[in-house]
Amino acid sequence: MSKVPATKSFDDFYNERFTEEQKRRIERNVELMKTLIEIREEQGLSQRDLAKKAGVKQPSIARLERLVTTPKIDTLNELLDPMGYKLAIVKKKTWLKRGLNNEWKWKELKRVSYVYIHKR
Repeated sequence: MSKVPATKSFDDFYNERFTEEQKRRIERNVELMKTLIEIREEQGLSQRDLAKKAGVKQPSIARLERLVTTPKIDTLNELLDPMGYKLAIVKKKTWLKRGLNNEWKWKELKRVSYVYIHKR
């Protein structure tokens, strides 16, 4: 009887499969989409509602949110604008943080990322 080889964990697969730069890119996209979903849900919008407001098709939003496709800047702007948000490009190690009055504030952190969503 032959032994079945042990399967790798997702972390092992992820670490072997992707370079550090690829992992950073994936993490930025995940963070960006999590923020977009959070904003949409906070405003009580379904994907269909947002699609109508933004003039895009609902399946496009679904693919973006599932990270099936990489968002284009124009598409992100089309989705964010009707929700009252915009993209901001900031220096590395600079982070936006929501303050007490729910407004975004600049804060210096060690985390590295490049594009953020903030309220207009």
